Amino acid sequence: MKEKSKRVWVFVVLGIFLLGSYGTYILFMLPGAGKVTNTTVTTKADLKDKILIFHSKDCPHCKALIEDFKTKKIEDTVKNILWLEVDADAKDKYNVELYVTKVQECGLGEESYVVPFGYANGKCYVGGDKISELVYPLASITTTTTTLKITIPTTKK
Repeated sequence: MKEKSKRVWVFVVLGIFLLGSYGTYILFMLPGAGKVTNTTVTTKADLKDKILIFHSKDCPHCKALIEDFKTKKIEDTVKNILWLEVDADAKDKYNVELYVTKVQECGLGEESYVVPFGYANGKCYVGGDKISELVYPLASITTTTTTLKITIPTTKK
């Protein structure tokens, strides 16, 4: 009787395992199951009145710009900034397509496929300095520039 009882329990455990595995398979086959949801800008209405800033996670200039915006708390004031990652391995390939479209829309050459790259109100801003020049006034941040006068002595013969 013990031998028969062992076989029954083996079949019960095997049955539970198979049902559990099949159930997991069915759950992951449902539409949308196991997928990461990304927020994607998909229409022109989503882009209206937005400042698009395309960046890369490996770009030191992008990191400096992001850190500058955090330090100055720019996004507390300017709410319409969209940071869009355009790395080759980025989860959202639409960002790369949008980036290429905006560079081409501004009629910039191939040398302008750089990051950070900003786009707002039909204009392109190449580089962190140009993006800052666009955003700082919106955040009521003023910048001062200092001009140094350097005199180079000339030698007389």
